[in-house]
Amino acid sequence: MDWTETDSPVVAPSGVPSGAVDVSCRWTLLVRDLAGSMQLAAIPAAHATAAVAAETLRALVAAHGAPLVLKTDNGSNVAEAEVREALAAMGIAHLRSPPGTPRYNGSVEAGIGSLKARLRAIASARGRPAAPTADDLEEARLEANELSRPWGERGPTPGERWKTRRHAAAAEREALAAAIASASREETLKLWRRRAEGGNAEISVCAAEADAILNSLDATDRATVARRAIRRALEAHGYLISRRTAISSTHLHD
Repeated sequence: MDWTETDSPVVAPSGVPSGAVDVSCRWTLLVRDLAGSMQLAAIPAAHATAAVAAETLRALVAAHGAPLVLKTDNGSNVAEAEVREALAAMGIAHLRSPPGTPRYNGSVEAGIGSLKARLRAIASARGRPAAPTADDLEEARLEANELSRPWGERGPTPGERWKTRRHAAAAEREALAAAIASASREETLKLWRRRAEGGNAEISVCAAEADAILNSLDATDRATVARRAIRRALEAHGYLISRRTAISSTHLHD
């Protein structure tokens, strides 16, 4: 999930009451399914706020069910209390990207670029390139889901892939949550040992003490612990496959 500023404000389409869409909607909230590239939401808004993000997430979960994990950057408009509380209430792990690494959320960034290009083309075809409407934005979202083929021309569209998705059972969600909690304690102790105890791996700390240490960390450190723990848990349960790409030294000479 991420916010983007559109090239031109999205305006209300004809026939819709002026209050239905704010004419100063310069921002759009994008929510994208990472596994299937499905653009789940493109919401125009006057201001990019966590409140709008949280409201959108609740509506999406009501319509489609809850994902196991939601990825965002660290911006206040996707990571403030409203979003964190909504995710916790719905049993969704919040995976926040490392500071200063937009490539960590490369999927949604690519989706933003594609959506903007489609929005420009649709509005231009209708003779108003500088005045796209909310209908244009929704058409661009639907077009991306129905026409793009991320897996090649013989592969499925995002919409087709979305229809075949499997919902996580309650037992799977509970098992993943337990794995994340366990990995969080381990990652907390690793961080604590490196900083406070000179890396002494022999120190034993009970779960309650590990939780207390985690709660004493600042927001950045807690996000780091959570990111490492969620990744470990997803890999352990087969939901995530990580690959490391070797870089040839010949590529470093230019």
